[in-house]
Amino acid sequence: MTITQQQYERAAAIARRDALTVVAHGTVKATGAAVYAVPSRSRGANFWHLVTVNGLHLACDCVAGRYGKYCAHCAAVRARLELEAEVRRIFVVQIMVPAQVGVNRRGPRSSSRARRCPHAGGGEPVKPAVRGRLELSSPRAWG
Repeated sequence: MTITQQQYERAAAIARRDALTVVAHGTVKATGAAVYAVPSRSRGANFWHLVTVNGLHLACDCVAGRYGKYCAHCAAVRARLELEAEVRRIFVVQIMVPAQVGVNRRGPRSSSRARRCPHAGGGEPVKPAVRGRLELSSPRAWG
């Protein structure tokens, strides 16, 4: 393990022990950097430390952060970012991926719809396809 990993694990354990969570977040207009507010461990819940995220670098305004240490506030923000990334990953994989579904049409509503290609999962065209028409359509997205 590197020093950074050891510092992170120690800070994450402290953040979990003290139940540190992100209470607010925003963006610095001048730089576009994300800023997260985390309650202070020593000054009470009404005092917040600001953690600025620049790319992969987290910087906290607490005493430990000013000395370049990886503090519990940064660990709380990192846990929040990891949770958000996991939620986005699950959302994209489970909800946004199109499913192959078949469509059985009852009848044509218009002449243009009747000439469309079938769905990848077994849809059936209403009228016989014109020779060469299906060869011009895009290939399936997956095999």
